[in-house]
Amino acid sequence: MSENLEKTISSEETSAVDNFSDTSQEVELELDDLNDQKVNSEIDMTMGEKLKVLLMKPLVTSIIKWVFVVLGIVGLILYLVANESLAKAFSGVSGAIASFFNLFPISMMEILICAAILGILAYLVFIIVRTVQVKGKFHKGGLWVQFGYTLLAVAGAFSIMFSMCYGVFTYRDPLSSSTDYSNAKVTNYDFSKTMLYLIDGINNTLYYGSDYIFFNKYGSSKYASSGRSTEVISQKISEAFDNAAQDIPTLKGKALSAKELLFSDIYSKFRISSIYSPFTGELCVNTDYPEVIIPMQIAKMMAVQRGYTDDGDASFIAFLICTKYSDDYYINYSGYFNAYLELSSVFYNENGKNLHLYMANALKESAKREYVQLVKELDTLYGLSSDIEYIAASEKLPSADYCDVAKLMLVNFEDNVEAGDIEMDTTEPKSYGRFCNYLVNYYLLDYDFEESVEDVYAEYHPSTLN
Repeated sequence: MSENLEKTISSEETSAVDNFSDTSQEVELELDDLNDQKVNSEIDMTMGEKLKVLLMKPLVTSIIKWVFVVLGIVGLILYLVANESLAKAFSGVSGAIASFFNLFPISMMEILICAAILGILAYLVFIIVRTVQVKGKFHKGGLWVQFGYTLLAVAGAFSIMFSMCYGVFTYRDPLSSSTDYSNAKVTNYDFSKTMLYLIDGINNTLYYGSDYIFFNKYGSSKYASSGRSTEVISQKISEAFDNAAQDIPTLKGKALSAKELLFSDIYSKFRISSIYSPFTGELCVNTDYPEVIIPMQIAKMMAVQRGYTDDGDASFIAFLICTKYSDDYYINYSGYFNAYLELSSVFYNENGKNLHLYMANALKESAKREYVQLVKELDTLYGLSSDIEYIAASEKLPSADYCDVAKLMLVNFEDNVEAGDIEMDTTEPKSYGRFCNYLVNYYLLDYDFEESVEDVYAEYHPSTLN
């Protein structure tokens, strides 16, 4: 009896196990069939359905992406066909874009670039995860195609913004074609004299603007007695551009305020003192740089924003804005000082250390000290070691008017060249860079300076005092 019962139970257990096994196999077969149907569905898709998966899924976001791709192509075309007519046509558009982004207190250029990079990286991680999860080669490929034209859409957005704010101005006519300012080749002799013209501008500005230009204990100048004044300087330079636009209509534009770069340390490593954003029209300055650099850099970026993208044209316009069209002594000083700083490196390479020091001897002591301090600060900023030192010079004139030293130095310089004590090529013109050429030709037209040189020489030169 018990044996028969055990056999019956064992038989029933075996039957149940077999039934479960059959059921399990059926489920597995059904799952396999489902996966096969998914794979087969890729094979059975029409060409139109495949394109929909690749290009238009989901529909709304795909349309938006393709709009930006098309705009990017338009931006590329505008850049390739850029000319003066396009520059004039889009000057209002670039100004409107710049005015919009100027409403934000921080550098939106950096925010947009960081957001784009982080967004693309996050999307890339998502695509990699989905590629692992999704079955079917065509669906996997569709995900990567979607990612690819998302990159095209981002590139398109930046492309159209670039062309509107910068690209259409790339090939506009230079300043020399629409004004009396020339960038023709010049001789080394005239270039060397220009250094003394600049020194005279520095000395005059420091002498007459002594109540408005402040220096810290290290010798660096400041716009105000305390704190940095980027916003005030921006306003003053915008007003100077309004004055300049009466003579040069292409310099008309929106009043903008310079912003401080968010990652100044990074830009300092690459020796970048300021940036004009070609995507948002913003003027951004590096806060690590000494303040004497700032006015000239803001003026230069405003020149670019108004369509003069060539570095030489923009630098010369900035010089004119700071020295000719601004009534602010510190902005005047920044213009002359930065021009001297720019030309001095070229002058040093052309004529050597001795003649460079000879010219620098005509600088007012405060400017000479700032020049040395600036070189040391920049070397520190770039991770270099500087052995330059400030050495005070004795008074060279019986007059307190130190601003006349450069005029006397010019007479002395010309006498030395004529006597052969200073050897210099005075015949063969050549290019020293567009900015340098502009400056030399600009001062060669200054006949009033030549007359004032004679007056100063007659009043102060030792031969006339006996």
